[in-house]
Amino acid sequence: MFVSIIIAQTAGFFLFLSAILMLLCSARFKQVIIQIISNDVALLLSNFTSLLFACFLLVIHSIFSSFPEVVISLLGYILFIKSILWLVIPAKMAILTKKCLAEPTYTLFALLNMIVGIFYLSCGFGFIWISQSNIL
Repeated sequence: MFVSIIIAQTAGFFLFLSAILMLLCSARFKQVIIQIISNDVALLLSNFTSLLFACFLLVIHSIFSSFPEVVISLLGYILFIKSILWLVIPAKMAILTKKCLAEPTYTLFALLNMIVGIFYLSCGFGFIWISQSNIL
């Protein structure tokens, strides 16, 4: 359970802060994403790094015993699938990503990141763990 808490805290901070930055610096983020998509080496390296992190998460945290742990494990599976798709069909993923950079989809993704980040932060800092421990 300690690993779950550390992952939830880290993912929560990352998602929440990246959502704020996505909203505050949207032009810069969109420009960088388009540059990464057009650079095959950067795309390959970033997705291999993402795949490595996803494999790490899958190995240390494939726990399906409680709702918060399932949601944390889903992060690893989503990251794994996304990385594989980028490595197998990069052209189609680039088209999809460019569509997602248009408004209002970009803002919706940023807000979704923020909501998921808040949920992970609440998991990591005890609100959900405390309520479950009282049930036991």
